Amino acid sequence: MNSSVDKKKELGLWLKLLLTKHGLRQNKLAAELGVTCQYVSQICVGKTSLPLNHFDRIHKLLLSQGASDDDLKKLSYLYVDSRVSLPDSMQISNDDYYHLLQELKGYVEKERVINACLETAVGTRNYDDAMQAILNTISTYAARQYCYIYRYEPAAVRLMYSWHAPDVPPIKGFELIDLPTPTLWDKTLEAHELINIYDPGETQLVPRDIAELFRRNNFRAVLGTGLWADGRLYGFIILASLKQIRRFSELEERVVLSAARVIQLLTERQTAAERQERAQAETDALLHGMPFPAFRFGETGELVSLNTAGEQLLGSSAAELCGRDVTDLFGIAPDSPFPVTLNLNGKSCSLSAVRQGEHTFYFCVPAMA
Repeated sequence: MNSSVDKKKELGLWLKLLLTKHGLRQNKLAAELGVTCQYVSQICVGKTSLPLNHFDRIHKLLLSQGASDDDLKKLSYLYVDSRVSLPDSMQISNDDYYHLLQELKGYVEKERVINACLETAVGTRNYDDAMQAILNTISTYAARQYCYIYRYEPAAVRLMYSWHAPDVPPIKGFELIDLPTPTLWDKTLEAHELINIYDPGETQLVPRDIAELFRRNNFRAVLGTGLWADGRLYGFIILASLKQIRRFSELEERVVLSAARVIQLLTERQTAAERQERAQAETDALLHGMPFPAFRFGETGELVSLNTAGEQLLGSSAAELCGRDVTDLFGIAPDSPFPVTLNLNGKSCSLSAVRQGEHTFYFCVPAMA
């Protein structure tokens, strides 16, 4: 069975043959495309994908050099097949070439829509809604029949989100899979590697228990990638199909990888926000437990919280004081050297400032003289 790499090699070899046949050297093609000779060489050996705009220019160049219709149709077929995985049974007809290019342009446009959907998902504030939006994006543009997002938990791999096509029933048994540690992979999974099961007996890059689950449910093809955040593997996305297909298309692979990158970003944002919330809660608990006036200021110098002693010192409630600027309250700049001596409501105070680790807020404690 040919992989996408094999298809790129086949395309590159045919392109190289046509260039030689019509007396076009690779340096001339590089000049026509405005690229380096190395880039053209990598295309001809299948190491680099050929963008659609470059393919259009190559086609026009070969046409101007007298390339036959049959040669150009085969080149077009190989190019489209390397991008969208045409069915094995499909035969090129005399009029199919332009149709195939238009189909490919449709896939390129879908990629733009996908990226826009993923960017929207990143912008949402609700983590669960964002994950669901990503899942909906995958299912709309790429999923064959089923889509799953798993996450590792202390002693299990848990199904967090799932989708199935309206015309197929949900598969039972995918809710919770017990695994002692996240190390039961048949092979170490790098961030860029894909799970590809083209046969139920093949279990490349899939956790053993999950591979067995897919086999028991007669899945014929599976595509997925690991989810990484803060340098560790914490889950994975899987697309699955019960139908007999040759392979998932390059578009579907790109969607899954793009979604994985977005989920990584969302997860890192969420964990960072959770860490900051915990740190702020701990700081506020410390602040409210102090017997003397204590105040916490935000990064731009606005009062965020204060304790009861601080309210009594300033003669107002927290609701009235929070949000006011440090300069307005104490007559000092946020970056003033500390400690400073102040006179508040007729009382002399020594105001000190402490910056708490990596967090972007000031923690100010006025100690009574």
